[in-house]
Amino acid sequence: MSEPANSTNSTNSIVQTNNALLSDINNLQEIEKTLVRQLESFAGKPSEQRELINKINSISTMRINLYKSLNSLNTYFKGTMTNSRVALAEQTAAIKIVENEMNQLLFYI
Repeated sequence: MSEPANSTNSTNSIVQTNNALLSDINNLQEIEKTLVRQLESFAGKPSEQRELINKINSISTMRINLYKSLNSLNTYFKGTMTNSRVALAEQTAAIKIVENEMNQLLFYI
C-alpha cells in the first residue's frame, strides 16, 4: 500500500523543519564558540566584557529554546505516528473482517 500524498508532504515538512532547527542550533553553537574565544582573550573594559557575556547568554538561551522546539516537534511527530499506526491497524482489521465475510458469502453461493 502506498503512502498518501498528504502524509508524505507532512512527513517531508517535518523532516525539513527538523533539519532547519538542527542547522540553526549548529550555527548558534559556532557563534557561541567564537564569542567564548573572544571572551577568553578579552582585554577591554569591564562593561564591554559584560556585554559580550550577555551576548553569549542570549545565544545560549536561543539555542536551548531551539532544542526544546525540536524535542516538542519530535514528540508530536512520534504521537502522530503512533495514532496513525493504531488507525491503520484498526482499518486493516476491519478490512479482514469484511474480506472474511465476503469469502463466507461466496462459499455459500
